[in-house]
Amino acid sequence: MPTPSHGSSAASPEVEFDLLREDFLAKFEEVYVRLNSLEAKMERLTEGHDIVFSAVDPIDAEWANEATSNVKPLETEPESYQRSQWLEDQDVKEDEDQQGEIHFAESAWTYPVVIGLAKMGPADIAFAVLLLVVNLCVQAGFSGIILTPDFMGQPFEHQIVYAEEWRRSVAHDHKYADLADISLVSRVCNGDGALILSNRQATLIEHINSYMGLADDVFQPGFFQPGILLCVLCIALWCLCVYKELRGIFLSFEAMRQIPRSSKTQLLDHRQLTGLSTARYKVLKLIYALRTAIALLLLVSGIRWLARTTSITELMLNAVALNAILDVDEFLFAALTPMSIHLAIQKLEAVKVKYTQRRNKVESLLLFLLLAITFIVPYFLYLQPLAQTMEKVKQQLCGGNRTFVVAQNPEAQTIFAYVTENGRSNNLSVSELAVHDHAFSDAVDPKYLAFIPPVAFPTEIKRSMESEAADFPFCIEVDYMTEGGIWFQDPVVGGLVNPRFHTAAAMVGRIDVSECRELADLCYRPEARLLRMVCGATCNCTDPYTNAWWKVPATGCQPTCLSLATDQLKLPGSCKDQPSNRAWNETWDTYIPAMKFVIGPDVEQTSAIALIHEMIDAMKANGCKQLQNESMKYMIASSSTWCAGDPVLLRPLAWTCPESCGCTSPEAMANPPTYCPQSCFT
Repeated sequence: MPTPSHGSSAASPEVEFDLLREDFLAKFEEVYVRLNSLEAKMERLTEGHDIVFSAVDPIDAEWANEATSNVKPLETEPESYQRSQWLEDQDVKEDEDQQGEIHFAESAWTYPVVIGLAKMGPADIAFAVLLLVVNLCVQAGFSGIILTPDFMGQPFEHQIVYAEEWRRSVAHDHKYADLADISLVSRVCNGDGALILSNRQATLIEHINSYMGLADDVFQPGFFQPGILLCVLCIALWCLCVYKELRGIFLSFEAMRQIPRSSKTQLLDHRQLTGLSTARYKVLKLIYALRTAIALLLLVSGIRWLARTTSITELMLNAVALNAILDVDEFLFAALTPMSIHLAIQKLEAVKVKYTQRRNKVESLLLFLLLAITFIVPYFLYLQPLAQTMEKVKQQLCGGNRTFVVAQNPEAQTIFAYVTENGRSNNLSVSELAVHDHAFSDAVDPKYLAFIPPVAFPTEIKRSMESEAADFPFCIEVDYMTEGGIWFQDPVVGGLVNPRFHTAAAMVGRIDVSECRELADLCYRPEARLLRMVCGATCNCTDPYTNAWWKVPATGCQPTCLSLATDQLKLPGSCKDQPSNRAWNETWDTYIPAMKFVIGPDVEQTSAIALIHEMIDAMKANGCKQLQNESMKYMIASSSTWCAGDPVLLRPLAWTCPESCGCTSPEAMANPPTYCPQSCFT
């Protein structure tokens, strides 16, 4: 009997009664649990087995003897077999059949189960039927739209054709090269963020690189391809969502089959379906068939849509969006279902279904095969061909030689090309430098830019170097930049000359120079045309006896500066061959570099290179007299003679070798050539 707790002298009868009651209930609950356990064990005994209990609780033995009094005893049984061991063996053995419960889903598809059974009015029934039709139309509509070509878009294989068209049309057009002289195709393939053209191609290249895990200049993917892996996972996720729907349909249909057929559907206590009419059963079969068709349609269309998604960032969003289509029935149920139908479905009791061991094994095998198919089939059917197509598209867009642009002369119908930069370097081009300097400078006068009226802009940007050099009626360096010149530091002339001088220095890689003499070592670079125009004296345009290359208006020397050189040829004694000196040798040493600039770097691979070297050696060894040799009279790869010079390459060598060039011959006296010194005829 319970004793009073500390702190009280005696327990009241009410407290003692409560304690006794609690103790009794605890003992009774313990006995009740043991009886239930024993009852379950006795059910297994009735299947033909008899057990000898030893050393057991008397209560259990009494219940066991009573429960097994009519059971046929076993013929043999080991005496040492203990009760605990037997119970363990019996727990290992499972029944052939398993029983599970299938609950009714809270979905619009469940409306036909309860319509007309629960307490609901005609309006609720009509609205529920309307919601069921809406649900069917929405899911079927989504399924049909996803399969249409307008939604799916063109197959990715078409991008190969578009890439070929783009590459042979605008990708190498000289009009679309930027200020850094980088072709459009190089900018697109290098991921230039400043593009205003071909953004679609740039986005496509970005998607391919991120999908396949490629760098800008890599065309063969490695083992790890992020987009392929993510797409496989997203397709698997989508398939699992559809499999969940299909399994729910199958289980619901199986539950309906377990309910007995009757002439009228019977709902016991508004909870348990005890009978299902044939008409209602047929309606439910139709509903399950429609649900299965929609789910299968969504499965195929969803896989195709995900497999065509080439943006790695959109894959997860598309997978989630697809899953929302399957949940339309649940959304309608939760948002719009009348409460009478809502409660009726919630009150329905689950239907019990039995599963055999054989069925479980077959089902496990089928589910394993389904899981394998989910990963393998989409990869080989969709993703591997997509990866191969992406490689071909990138090869068409960015493969091969990207560093050239072309243009066609409409009059001569000849197509010309020149080599561009491969990509943006750390150094700005001259045009970019000019823009950056003026855009972010506080100076009033631009350092590199020569501003002109808008009406003259289209004409000025197309002018030739010869026209530009002839535009100034004075020799810039002599008359403006040299103290004592007639235009020395004139502010109006300075607005024209100073931007050209700084641009000329930047074109040959020199920044922040102030005098022409700082650039003297760069005058004979082929691209230094503007430098020769601005610094005519420093670049020897005014000297008739220096290196003859590039001393013509087409390559920068002003006619006004060249006239200062021809003035020296009017002096007495100038009509004589000059001796071989440093300037003469420099002229012939510059021959091959000049040809490389004009013809191309492959000039040394021509079959005439041996003749060129033979000519250079002979000219350097024999001086002006070698010009009288008929085999070396003409320039190689040109119809011009060395004596007359070339209007786009070099001044006449007759200025240096008038006698060897025949300027003193009777024929020349009768018809003076324009390239001979004037002193020969005065």
